[in-house]
Amino acid sequence: MRLYHFLPEEYALDDLKNSRIKISKLDSLNDPFELLWLYGDKEENAALIAFKKEFSKKGGIICFSQNWQNLLLWSHYANRHKGICLGFDIENKLVKKVCYVDARTRLNPSLSKEMEDRLVYTKSSGWKYEEEWRCWLSLNDKGPGEHYFYDFSEDIKLCEVIAGPLCDISKSEITSAIGKGGHDVKLVKAKLADDSFLIVKDERGFTG
Repeated sequence: MRLYHFLPEEYALDDLKNSRIKISKLDSLNDPFELLWLYGDKEENAALIAFKKEFSKKGGIICFSQNWQNLLLWSHYANRHKGICLGFDIENKLVKKVCYVDARTRLNPSLSKEMEDRLVYTKSSGWKYEEEWRCWLSLNDKGPGEHYFYDFSEDIKLCEVIAGPLCDISKSEITSAIGKGGHDVKLVKAKLADDSFLIVKDERGFTG
């Protein structure tokens, strides 16, 4: 399926040059309720926080959206429309759709295996606009260091590069960053829609 990942322009160009995408650790995400949509008494809550800490050491996620035209996604994740959105064709088995809930769920009686499997794919309905899909990846085989990356591949294949409405990166800069292997990658210049609050394709292309 085609899914999208938003980035500030400098990080997008770096990922293109190195043919990779960053894996985010759970403790670095912008939702403080990650893995904490369950709740219990004082002791149970402490156990959940400890579980999150240990769980975060084992793996990380790559966040995608099924919609690149959302105004807020460009504002929040692509440097206020100056950034770039990368479009990938991804194997269905690698990603799961995020489930959005209106209220936190009482932990009862303990954290089951089923609940563990659901933890990383459940968020507050306040994030519903993101239309998020997640890829959960082990960090064990990604090498040591502060940051972890997943190389572009047939499973996560780069297919589109969409420059934001206020992005001043030229088409030649993007083409150079992609390199010789990106001849099948579609380049799109985005703009503000004339008749809606959407971000749409600029049919004039890259004019700068």
